Amino acid sequence: MDFATRDRYRHAVEDLARGSGRSEINVAGQALTLAGNRERRTEDLGYYLISKGRPSLEHALAIASRYATD
Repeated sequence: MDFATRDRYRHAVEDLARGSGRSEINVAGQALTLAGNRERRTEDLGYYLISKGRPSLEHALAIASRYATD
């Protein structure tokens, strides 16, 4: 993974932590939990941090989704 991608993931974790009132460690742990759930669509961590899975992570963190659903 290149620096830009790591930085984007890091900023996503920081934003989610601020928005949820949870620690960055807690946010990262929840994202890992979702990514590791084999019943879910993907095991890619980025899917939940910066892509279409973000609303699922926000829901898990009890954040009102800021993204429209299709």
